[in-house]
Amino acid sequence: MSLIETGHKEQTEFLYEWPVERLENVILQNYNHLGKETAFTYWLEFRINHTGGIGEGRALKIVIFKKRANSSDRNDDYLMTDGTYTWPTR
Repeated sequence: MSLIETGHKEQTEFLYEWPVERLENVILQNYNHLGKETAFTYWLEFRINHTGGIGEGRALKIVIFKKRANSSDRNDDYLMTDGTYTWPTR
């Protein structure tokens, strides 16, 4: 399959899973749910690599993310948490 065909396939699959109506009403649990392959941020990082995905790396690019079970509950100059989700202070 060519890169163009792969890109079209990714776009079709993304729009099937995330139509505009779903994006307009997305809730936090569907936006970013650690390890859930249907989460919006999972799609951006891992499922649409040929059509504008954001790739792997630091989770801060996602702005708010679900914490791993073994991560610390820190609130400091850089990160805030409610115990479940973490986000940058700025």
